[in-house]
Amino acid sequence: MLHDINQAAAFADQLVVLDRGAVVAEGTPEQVVTEELLRCRFGVAASVRLDPGTGRPHCTPRASTSRRAS
Repeated sequence: MLHDINQAAAFADQLVVLDRGAVVAEGTPEQVVTEELLRCRFGVAASVRLDPGTGRPHCTPRASTSRRAS
């Protein structure tokens, strides 16, 4: 079991994504690792691109545009 989505996508042939113990997605890394899944299920804005070296999805979080006042 891996919690690092980039490692999971790089090394696993099949992924299962759980949210509060329920399966919310399963399939190949290309099917599962999507910007929509990361945003909707985990509240993470990220870009997902194929790694040129592996051909597998790789996600990069986007910087937040909202800043909280200190």
